[in-house]
Amino acid sequence: MNILRIPHLKHIFLLCLLLIHAEILLVASCVNAASPSSPLITIDDFSGDSGLWTYRGVAIRSDGGVILLDNNTNEYSQLWFNRDLGSPFKVEFDASGVGFGDTAIMMFYKNRNFNPSSSNGFQAGSGPAPGYGIEFDYYAYSGDPGSWGTSHVGLLEDHTTNHVAYNMSSATSFPLFLGWVKVVVAINETHVSVDINGTRWLDVNHTFSMSNRAFGFCGGCNWNTMLFKIDNMKITEYGDTPAQPFPYQSLVYLLLVAGAVVIGTRVTLSIIRGKKKSK
Repeated sequence: MNILRIPHLKHIFLLCLLLIHAEILLVASCVNAASPSSPLITIDDFSGDSGLWTYRGVAIRSDGGVILLDNNTNEYSQLWFNRDLGSPFKVEFDASGVGFGDTAIMMFYKNRNFNPSSSNGFQAGSGPAPGYGIEFDYYAYSGDPGSWGTSHVGLLEDHTTNHVAYNMSSATSFPLFLGWVKVVVAINETHVSVDINGTRWLDVNHTFSMSNRAFGFCGGCNWNTMLFKIDNMKITEYGDTPAQPFPYQSLVYLLLVAGAVVIGTRVTLSIIRGKKKSK
């Protein structure tokens, strides 16, 4: 018996074929949409105005680099990249610091829409500003999460007193006091690492909110005693994207549809055969 000659079964069979075909297309589109993007690399040596950055406060391009804290003015600084960054990303730059002003910060997954404190570019004058930062802190002070007593590299969230993680160093051995150093920061949605001159200073698992994507640098609590410079910036976006998981939910749905086709066909054939026997 050719089941396609039975009108009822023919319609069921065609409908199921359409559902299976649609699901196969859905799975394929999900896989294609999840494919990693090609790495996007941005390089700026600050020898001229690249148009990539917005300077606020005391931040200024000078002598072929950027001065974040000028050792002269008690005011905040901000250097915003003019577009949001894709994730994951890696930032490589040269840095140099002199003095004990306090903090220079690389901001990421940050909301840029806030009015900074007069002396702190990471947060608003009224309180926290959503986002994260890698803090290069020269000042030994008493405060959250306790009495530091040393310089440190830390992971901040929303506020300069909210340290998710930190690594302390004696002031005399803090690497940014040793002249120009190479800083490499690698970040994805759940992890951050910070290397200074090839030494791992932070290696932290943390689930980051992805609601904001602004990126930049800032200075805080200048106190007229800190000179901090950055230069030779290289930003690599999408460079270490892990393999995307196969959309198993779609596969399960596809198998269920196929199962329903087989079961439905068998039940319908049994009913038809039963009717024939009853005659």
